[in-house]
Amino acid sequence: MATTSNSSSDVQQKHEQTIADYVGDMVALEAHIEEALDRQVKEVQDDPEALKAVQGFHDTVKRHRDTLIALQEETGSTVGNPVKKAGAALLGKAAGVIDMIRTEGISKSLRDDYAAFSLAAISYSMLHATGLGLGNPLVASLAERHLT
Repeated sequence: MATTSNSSSDVQQKHEQTIADYVGDMVALEAHIEEALDRQVKEVQDDPEALKAVQGFHDTVKRHRDTLIALQEETGSTVGNPVKKAGAALLGKAAGVIDMIRTEGISKSLRDDYAAFSLAAISYSMLHATGLGLGNPLVASLAERHLT
């Protein structure tokens, strides 16, 4: 019986770690998107319509990231894989360099936003399915809310 209990505990720990890793991945993704949007807010200052849209995107992404970080703190999980965190930071820096040399303007930034939000939507769908599959309705619900 003790082996079954230990085995069950090991499986539960693995499920919790998987969820924690996926939530950490989402924190990194949202932070990366927010970093790009920070630059875009500055770029679109002269276009009130674009500024309103980009600021709205930024506020949503920041709220999502903050909610995910609060979930990590509430569940006692780590802030994320340091290698993935470094990779996300590097991608953010590369995006910044690209933004600095770009001459195409707002339309290209909005296209990039669309691609980033598509990746986030797919990632939240996966987090939702993982939360449901591994028996974590709190994470599944959060992921579903962030999809809408």
